[in-house]
Amino acid sequence: MRKIEGQLNEIVDETDHLKTREERFTKSSFSTNDRVQGFAICALTALGV
Repeated sequence: MRKIEGQLNEIVDETDHLKTREERFTKSSFSTNDRVQGFAICALTALGV
């Protein structure tokens, strides 16, 4: 029984870790997207378009 409980705890810990990684990746993706959009607007403005 303790073995199963230990395995279940490992699964829960791994799931929490994966959720944290996914949240960090999502934030990073949105941040990068915002920066690229800002750069594109600045570049177009500088080109006079």
